[in-house]
Amino acid sequence: MLRKVLFTLMTLTWLGASAGFPIFKKDKKPEVSLVEYIESKAADTPDQVDGVKIFLPGAADGDEKTIWIKGSLPLKGNSAMQAFAAAFIAAPGMINPETDEISDLNVDDRSFVVNRVVRQGEYAGSQTFRYPTLFSFEDGKMNFTSYDILVEYKEKGILPRKIDISKLKPATNSRHAELLDSITLCNSRFVDNMQKAILNADKITITHWPEIKEGRVVKGMNPAEVRMIGGMPRSENKTGNRIQWMFSNDFIVIFENGVVVKVLQ
Repeated sequence: MLRKVLFTLMTLTWLGASAGFPIFKKDKKPEVSLVEYIESKAADTPDQVDGVKIFLPGAADGDEKTIWIKGSLPLKGNSAMQAFAAAFIAAPGMINPETDEISDLNVDDRSFVVNRVVRQGEYAGSQTFRYPTLFSFEDGKMNFTSYDILVEYKEKGILPRKIDISKLKPATNSRHAELLDSITLCNSRFVDNMQKAILNADKITITHWPEIKEGRVVKGMNPAEVRMIGGMPRSENKTGNRIQWMFSNDFIVIFENGVVVKVLQ
């Protein structure tokens, strides 16, 4: 009788294998979503790393298909306009001019966007993050949202793989877990640097908001106001109390005693 049962089981197994499906299926582990993974690790994640506050990715407005990194940092003693101006002036010095750009300046909302391309590592360990960060300011506070985060990395083969951050599966893929850690730390350091730049900035006087909104450099502006429009000058020449900023061959600004006296465009 035992032989008959064993023979029957072996026959069923063989028939199942030849038909392309298993007789005895293994229990499948439930898939852990990216948001569930992040939430499970949150308790073990330090609040700070080397003095930098860590901001974890999360679901955008509860939608797990859209992942962003959102938060705020205190700016004690800074008005919204002061912080906004200081941040916008500091931003060009914090990015790579060959790959990054500043866009969507909105004076009324006291906000702007920094679009970054961050490359890290070499060869098989290389990785690139492409994403914009929206900065906005309130009295005593800086808000930020990093979104549309694209991850590019080497996995198999020669060509790099490009995926949206929401497609990462760190629960089952150790490389994805490393990428998630990297973008988290990278973004946290960037907003930390912005906070420090604002807190360390000299007090800025802005009186030409209408012209700044229009993107026009006019006589009477101070260097901070010009930088809010033109960014960092390509070169600077000093002669006595006169300073010349060259942004391009077609855009030159001349100051005397810290005030714009001539604009060549």
